[in-house]
Amino acid sequence: MIHINIPTIKAISKGANSKTNKGRNNTTLYSIYASSALNYNDMLREATEYEMGNWVEHTTKWIQRKPTTNTKKYGRGTIVMLDFGATNYGSEPSYQHPAVIIAENTLFVLVVPGSSKKYGRGFSDVIDANTSDGFYTNTGVQSKSYRWVSKSRIDSIVGKASSKLLDEIDESILKDVPTHKKLIHKYKCDIENLKNEKEELQNKIRKYEKIITTNENAIKLLELG
Repeated sequence: MIHINIPTIKAISKGANSKTNKGRNNTTLYSIYASSALNYNDMLREATEYEMGNWVEHTTKWIQRKPTTNTKKYGRGTIVMLDFGATNYGSEPSYQHPAVIIAENTLFVLVVPGSSKKYGRGFSDVIDANTSDGFYTNTGVQSKSYRWVSKSRIDSIVGKASSKLLDEIDESILKDVPTHKKLIHKYKCDIENLKNEKEELQNKIRKYEKIITTNENAIKLLELG
């Protein structure tokens, strides 16, 4: 692998006119780019058919779609096939996967990715879904891998997620929000306090009912006497 001088690249890319100057006109940058392209070529030459095929597909779509803008309205709960990219780190979702749209604005969608390989594995962050939930096949919905992405990553529409699945996804996401966690703790404490108050009130009711019964019996005895 050819060494790439990252500090030099960062310095050039942060220049005053870097967003308008053509990279090919900067001989230093273009030379580094050429070395980087060789690194890519060496890496992909050893890639599997799966990796190479998906990498080529992703970069081709990226080149084709870069000049365009997708502003289509999809709607909450729509399941789409989405390109998550080919240069992801570790176990991040990559390449094309189904995804559930949780929210959207003009240019972006908040999605939760899915994978058939995650289904039925018992992962704590995966919600098992099937055809009744809007998917083509059994799919593990990765509820903790939600992210905002450009609508330009969307390839096609699969279907519509069930209300049950959306509720499960929402609840999983909200558990990651500190404010929501505090509210959950507060509500649980409130519920426990109300249960205790209810028990105390029920005890008082039983006590007063016993007193009333005793007094009613005493009154009956006096009336008989």
